[in-house]
Amino acid sequence: LRRGVNHPSWRENDGKVPNRNDKDRDLALYLPDGVNREHPYVSPGREALAGLPRALVVTAGHDPQRDEGEAYAARLGDAGVPV
Repeated sequence: LRRGVNHPSWRENDGKVPNRNDKDRDLALYLPDGVNREHPYVSPGREALAGLPRALVVTAGHDPQRDEGEAYAARLGDAGVPV
C-alpha cells in the first residue's frame, strides 16, 4: 500500500494532511482485499497512456503526492497527451 511514499514530496510533507497513515487507510477502504490494484481503472499510470484525452493534473507545493502527480503528468506528455 505504501507505493510512492519514498518520493521527496512525501518526506517533505508527511505529518500534514494527508499523511502516510491516512494514505494507507484510505487506500484500504477504497481498494479492499480482493480488488485488483493493477487494473487500469485503479492504476491508470501502469497502462499505455497514448490516445487518452487531454488532462489537467493539479498538485500543490505541500502535497505529499506532488511528485507522483508530476510524474504522471510527464508520462502523459511523453505519450503525446495534451497536459
